[in-house]
Order: sequence, then structure tokens, then C-alpha cells
Amino acid sequence: MKRPREMLGLTNLKMSDVVLAMETNTRTFLRDFTTIKAKARKGETVRVRDKEGWFLFTAAVPKRSLLGAARGKIAFHDDLTKPTLPGDAWKPSL
Repeated sequence: MKRPREMLGLTNLKMSDVVLAMETNTRTFLRDFTTIKAKARKGETVRVRDKEGWFLFTAAVPKRSLLGAARGKIAFHDDLTKPTLPGDAWKPSL
């Protein structure tokens, strides 16, 4: 007989790799949304049970700005304040 971890395909995971999820239904999810949102911000995954199946609720931290995401990854080696091509050499096409 297989052990529960093997049945779920968790044989290669350590116990520290498994994140326990909070489980709730849609009614409780809507009623206690602020509490569940706070738990998601702390890194916990909330599983919401519905008639059709399960939904996962986690927090996604957006990047603050495009410049902030690219900081340190883009290097400018030329002066971009001056034109790089003469006016007649630039021919846009659609």
C-alpha cells in the first residue's frame, strides 16, 4: 500500500517544501475576505471550494514601475539625447 505522500506525488519534496493551504468555501471567502487577504499577503495559499471545483487565492506582488524592474539590467553606452541617424536615413515602414 502506498503512503499518502507517494499517492500525491510528493516523494521528492521535503516537509519544509510543502506549504499548507487554508481551505474555505465561497460563502466564507466572501464574508471574511479581509482576513483571507491578509493571510495571502503573508504568503499563505487559500483554497476556495466551489460547486465546480477548487480555486487558489494567493497574493501577487506587482512591480512598482517598469524602470524599477529594469534597474541594473539596462545599460546605455551612447548619448540618447542626440539623433542616431540622419533625417533622410530613417525610413519607417508599416
